[in-house]
Formats: sequence, C-alpha cells, structure tokens
Amino acid sequence: MSPVPSEKALRDLRRRVGAAPLKALFEALAVPLAQPSTPGARYRSWRTVAFDGCGSLKVPDHERNRNWLGKLKSRLGPAGYPTMMLMALVETGTRGVLGGAVFRSPRTSAITYAARLLQLLDRNMLLLADRGFDSNHSREAVAATGSQFLTRCRPYRRPPVLTVLNDGSYLTQIAGPRLRVIDAEVKGERRTANGADGSTIADQYRLVTALTDHRTGPATSMTRNVRWNLDPVCPG
Repeated sequence: MSPVPSEKALRDLRRRVGAAPLKALFEALAVPLAQPSTPGARYRSWRTVAFDGCGSLKVPDHERNRNWLGKLKSRLGPAGYPTMMLMALVETGTRGVLGGAVFRSPRTSAITYAARLLQLLDRNMLLLADRGFDSNHSREAVAATGSQFLTRCRPYRRPPVLTVLNDGSYLTQIAGPRLRVIDAEVKGERRTANGADGSTIADQYRLVTALTDHRTGPATSMTRNVRWNLDPVCPG
C-alpha cells in the first residue's frame, strides 16, 4: 500500500507551495465557455457578461480572519463565522468565470472591487449590470474599455428625454455621451406578484445602454433576449 499523507502534511505542503500554482491554474481555466449557439450567452455580435458576487463563503473563526473580514451583524447579533465575499466577471448563459476574481471583505463596496476587473472587458463584450453600478463614474470606466453596456437605473434617476424613438425608448444625455433609455416590464416567477383580484404586478425596470440605434437593437429584442438577471455564481 502506498502511504497516505496526513492532514498536517498536506497543510504544510500547501503553505510551502503557496498560492501561485493555484492562481496560474485558475487563470488558465477561467476562459469563455459558450459556443455561438449557447442560449443566453450572446446578444447580436457581443458576448454578454456581468459582474456577480457571492456572499456565502464562510471561513474559520480565526483571529486573523476576524481582523481582516470581520463578522456580519444582524439584529440578533454577529454571525458565527467571518464571511468572505467573491466578486467576479462571469459569462451569462454558462456562469463561467472570466479571468481574475477578487476575494474581499463584505465591509467594502462591491463596486470598488469590480473596478479591478475592468481590464477583462473588451470591445466584443456587452456588460449587463444591476443598479449597484448605476453611477456616472462606473459607466465612464466601462465605456473606456471599449465594451458596450446595459445598466439598470436607480429609482431616483430621471434622465432627460431628448428624442423619443419608434420602439418607445428614448435618447438622453447623462454626464457626457448620448445614451438610450428603455423602460421595461420584467416578468418572471420571482419578479411577479399576483393580486387577490387576479391582477398581475411585474417589476418596472429602467435600463440605460450605450446601444443607441433602436433599429438594430429594438427595445423588445434587448429586454427579451438579453439575460441580464443572473443566477448567482454560488448559492446565497
């Protein structure tokens, strides 16, 4: 029988080797997975991608982890274990992680760490982002990469209407370049409420995009075909 290494031996070996080999393996495997026919992975000529975070990664309740990550607090008191957050750029349709990923403390803004992943965007991508990324600075940073974007607005946004287009969307200008706004009703099992009188209420989303030509990208096509409500990278 071949000898079986002990847990201590494996732990000591991981410490000697360090994180570099696993980092190199991750970067070699974190590549786009979708084929041209994969559902939900493309819109027209662009690969659709999104920032996604995971907040369910618990780590040992060690002093060093508590100092770095802290513990999430609720009205019932602090959580039992420190929690580490993951922020990644993922491919929609496959949920494949692209390039680097950032592990962070949940006490720090997700946007701060997503900014470290902007280097992974290119002109062949369409970034889909929720309202947490609805800031002028975030959109300008994404536009500087050459990629397109479709972002959900915060409720208080009231962008000026410059030109109403034939598909019901309209052109606007928000701190710089001309953009396009699409008011969409998003339906789905988790987005729809049924009233006692038989009525149905769905979420109303206001989307802002750099794709300003309504003839090549009509509003109905973008809201129907673009899968911009992602399932999480991991549960929780």
